[in-house]
Amino acid sequence: AGDTTSTMSVCSSKDMLGAAQVTIELLHGEVKMWEENSRKLMTDVERLRKELHKKSKHKKDLEMELSTTRKENGDLKEEIQRLSAMVKQ
Repeated sequence: AGDTTSTMSVCSSKDMLGAAQVTIELLHGEVKMWEENSRKLMTDVERLRKELHKKSKHKKDLEMELSTTRKENGDLKEEIQRLSAMVKQ
């Protein structure tokens, strides 16, 4: 009976070791998957950061252009008023 208990104990230990090794392999696979996902996300973040920077610069350029256009519009209105006043004289 002692041999049987010893044999079962060895088998049980081998089974546990095998199960642990399978679990470790599965976890390694998950780690690789998460690392790959992380790399993809970091690439996306960098791409979006560059795109945001580009769009922000474009927005500033458009705001400057709008400001210049508004000033020119104001100057032209003043010129029209001045010329209209001259014509009325």
